[in-house]
Amino acid sequence: DLSWADGTWYDLPSGGRMWQLSLESSQALGLAVFYDEFYLPPGATLHMYTPDKAEVIGAYTSRVNPANGKFWTGFTRGERAILEYFEPPGQRDQGRLHIVQIDYAYQKDNFNAALRSASQMELGFGTSDGCHNNINCPLGQEFQTAKKAVCRILLVFEEGTGYCTGNLINNVREDDRPYVLSAFH
Repeated sequence: DLSWADGTWYDLPSGGRMWQLSLESSQALGLAVFYDEFYLPPGATLHMYTPDKAEVIGAYTSRVNPANGKFWTGFTRGERAILEYFEPPGQRDQGRLHIVQIDYAYQKDNFNAALRSASQMELGFGTSDGCHNNINCPLGQEFQTAKKAVCRILLVFEEGTGYCTGNLINNVREDDRPYVLSAFH
């Protein structure tokens, strides 16, 4: 478990503060952070980035505060990542971040699939692995309407994270209430 005490605070000339925490996992292909307590006050921001800032996730703001306090920042490439929280004047000690888990990618194929979905890198969004028939290929031509009801779901297990396919479905009332039917692999 990691919290404010594990990072470093910096006072800014504006009267605000910045908190930084460096994360590292030797030989990791990427890192992702899970929070079980997440609250950003108005004006606060959170970023996660690689040390060279080639990849920057965020800014997360108070608009993303989950009701249950659980949050996930997603993967950045490499074995190091930096979390950076900005706290504006007047919001001192109002934010809450408690890191409950840090996932690291260690299997190249799985990690590349995660990045393709999360940030449209590698092969790009809408592609598939070689063992799958892509809906955008000739074999999928008769399913062009149905493909609009397919989604990719990121699942979190005790063993780590992984992707699953889901189907967007309607209910018998056909009132457009969103439901997702997923498989369990």
